[in-house]
Amino acid sequence: MPTIRFFCPWGGTLRGKTAGPQTASDGSRTGHGLAVPTFMLLALLEALPAQAQAVQEIALQPGWNGVFVEVQPEPRQLKEALGDLPVERVLLWLGGERRVQFITNPEEIVPEDPEWLVYVPDERVPAEVATLHALLANHVYLVKLSGDEARTWTLTGTPLYVPVTWKADSYTLTGLRVAASGPAFSAFFAASPAHADLNLLRLTVDGQWERVDAASTMRRGEAYWVYTAGASAYQGPVSVTLQDGERLDFGAALPEVTFDVGNATDAPQVCTLTGTPGLPLSVWDPAANEGEGAWQALSTGHELTLAPGAAQAVRLAVNRTAMAEAALAKAADADRVDAEGLLVLRSDSGSEYRLPVSARASTTPRQGLWVGNVVLDAVSENVQKNLPTPPKDTTSQFQFRLIVHVGETPAAGEGEGEGEGEGEGEVRLLRQVVQLFDRTYIGTGSAADPEGQLVLLTTDAKIEEYQVANESVSGVPVARRVSTAILSSDVAADAGGTFPNLAFATQNCTPESPTHLLQFTSILG
Repeated sequence: MPTIRFFCPWGGTLRGKTAGPQTASDGSRTGHGLAVPTFMLLALLEALPAQAQAVQEIALQPGWNGVFVEVQPEPRQLKEALGDLPVERVLLWLGGERRVQFITNPEEIVPEDPEWLVYVPDERVPAEVATLHALLANHVYLVKLSGDEARTWTLTGTPLYVPVTWKADSYTLTGLRVAASGPAFSAFFAASPAHADLNLLRLTVDGQWERVDAASTMRRGEAYWVYTAGASAYQGPVSVTLQDGERLDFGAALPEVTFDVGNATDAPQVCTLTGTPGLPLSVWDPAANEGEGAWQALSTGHELTLAPGAAQAVRLAVNRTAMAEAALAKAADADRVDAEGLLVLRSDSGSEYRLPVSARASTTPRQGLWVGNVVLDAVSENVQKNLPTPPKDTTSQFQFRLIVHVGETPAAGEGEGEGEGEGEGEVRLLRQVVQLFDRTYIGTGSAADPEGQLVLLTTDAKIEEYQVANESVSGVPVARRVSTAILSSDVAADAGGTFPNLAFATQNCTPESPTHLLQFTSILG
């Protein structure tokens, strides 16, 4: 199967040998799929992160509680997040870089202490005393609950994953990623030499920090002072490493994202990966298809076994076609869709990670500029019209660059010819294109119509029109040119969507499902 390697995203408004301007998506980078026989193309669309919602329930006892917040609620004002809870006081430790050798009783903390922020619900308290106002994910809060009844603090927000950064030869105030019915402290830290002494403290309701019993059970959402002897990067028996940021974000361009799962123990670890409804994900199973590997829908869950001391990359793919179809089923005029969900990884040793996943898709999936390198390794002979012979392998590969532009879908009543308002716009093979950013364009400033727009030029004569508006600091025009040697001029597709005399591009296809990603040798390389 011939393959294609991508090297850059492209987008803009096409200008040049056309009857008028055509828009590649909305003037931003495009993220749509177009497939033609023997190869596949991928284009890019500017991504905005979606918000994956999760619920964290925190058990509060009368008196002091050490709380580790894993989700980012919106709004994040602490007063609103507390609701009607009878809270007397909330503390946030700023910490700093100094080593912590002793622990302070929260009852002894004064508002003037520079290492602590303080929240009190009494509005009569001066602003210089009430210094804590926001609730942030991956932070520890000391909460004093008044009254004599236990309460549940329910937070709804986006779970953001940040690994623990241990302070060497010092205490670190943190929570840990464990299941609701967590493991024993001794089991969780068994594989970490830096925590072999199990010098951990938990907060009692009377404000005292007590050393934990090694055999006692860890609690999700609870905060601890943990002493680390020397440097350590330990996250638990099973760890998760994201390649970028605090979430798994496909944006509108990436067909695949990867994260690493590691086993820090000397025994095999079995992990279960599950997704939530709303985002059609697939996971790569290297053992499927008799060991050749295959994409499996994540809706049914996925199990992976980690060898002792080993790490494994987990590959995820998103089906944007299914996203677009679901969006159109709800609203026929939808032009793009944001989908979000949660990925939950649980290990048999008690580790649990909740990772937000987001993606964006367009409901007009072929619109935009496509640039790729085609690798041909088999050819057929067209001995009779529309009856080519079966492809035969070549002795060597032939590579060439291909540039395809798909115009925007014309609105109903616009354009020429039959089928107005249906299907994609004009499809053209281009010999060359130059990309400029037109700063003279004044939009509304919204994400869909920003100030300035990317412009695609197919003739050099047009460059001078944009030279002044696109000069860099050095006075040199800012532009990107891409060209191909296989065409002597631009070629437009006929009414049926085919390219005359070009047998390798004879039909339009819908965006492919993740099972076809194997045909890509490199994405965004």
